[in-house]
Amino acid sequence: RYYEREGLIQPSRSAGRIRLYSMRDIEKLQRVKTLMDELGVNLAGVEIILNLMGRLAEMDKQIKEMAEQIGQLRGEEA
Repeated sequence: RYYEREGLIQPSRSAGRIRLYSMRDIEKLQRVKTLMDELGVNLAGVEIILNLMGRLAEMDKQIKEMAEQIGQLRGEEA
């Protein structure tokens, strides 16, 4: 609940308002725990790290899409 209040996770809710955690939520909570317990990162640092990890994942996706487009263009030139 604490991480939910801090905005790190947003579980879905059942009709009876029970929190439903996805595998993605659980993996994120495991990363938070590792960063805080094993690496000594505070909650503000965890939030920054998670945001940067999200941005890196998005950039990686864009790079792969661009590489695919380049490959297609090279295939058309041959």
